[in-house]
Amino acid sequence: MPATQTRHVAAAMWGWTLFLLTGLVANAALAQQTLRWQFRERERRAYTLENVVELETRVGEQSTRMLTRQTIHIESTVTSVDAEGRGKLAQRLTRVQITSESPEGTRSVDTDSREAPDAFGSLLAPLLEAITDIDFTLTVTPRGEITNVEVPEGLAESLRNLPQVPGAAQTISSDGIVQLMRQSSLEFPEKAVQPGDAWTSTTKLGTVLLGRQSATRTYTYAGQETVEGRTLERINIRDRVDFAEAMGAVQMKVNEQTSEGHLLFDNERGELVRLETESRYDVEIRRRGNSIQQIIRVRTNLTPQTP
Repeated sequence: MPATQTRHVAAAMWGWTLFLLTGLVANAALAQQTLRWQFRERERRAYTLENVVELETRVGEQSTRMLTRQTIHIESTVTSVDAEGRGKLAQRLTRVQITSESPEGTRSVDTDSREAPDAFGSLLAPLLEAITDIDFTLTVTPRGEITNVEVPEGLAESLRNLPQVPGAAQTISSDGIVQLMRQSSLEFPEKAVQPGDAWTSTTKLGTVLLGRQSATRTYTYAGQETVEGRTLERINIRDRVDFAEAMGAVQMKVNEQTSEGHLLFDNERGELVRLETESRYDVEIRRRGNSIQQIIRVRTNLTPQTP
């Protein structure tokens, strides 16, 4: 794969990682539920986020496939809880692994690896190392709204000094990361919900390579579900991605998209139990008069781990 194409692929995959990271048989209960997070001082929570992205690219009669697996380990510790139930959390990424399989071979990067990264990994490794094992301090309300984010000292300068990944400069900044963290929070409605009630959240991202993007996630409360003796709240998920306008030479249009998923929430303990989504996007890319068709399939799983 030519170096320029490798950089573009790396930038695109990092954009999807952020988008997705910084992107959670029901027995319907007729009673309304007030959904709320709960925070307990010194409590630690750990999650593993797994994204599998299958990319099929069609140019004329030719077709190529790429499979990327992203595994992100996240830990948070509640450092304090105020009288209104707002939690102050120290949150960090403890490990990031990305593997890409294509006709040119398999490439990978792992923040825990001591081996020198390959050409693909060398573009992402400095960035991943800069944002791994450092604490972001978040203040989160019981509804899930992030009201304050404290960026680790020196992060902004570290990011400015990183080698530039084409098209990702507007995302790879402390301000960009904070914005995505705020927008990607699982925030519950103010009022109680009953089966069929829905609410939305929108995440926005802009890069030179991919243009302005927005992802709208629709949550629909589906009632209660019993799993291993626990009564959990099931919330169905549907995602929609739009590319509003091009910022550079590349124009992208989503011709068709499908998405489905769900999350399970323990409202008694105020914590996420599982999140699963699966999406497919039929995208047309135009660059300098050339047209490229891409089919993107994304599977996401977020599961709790023992910290």
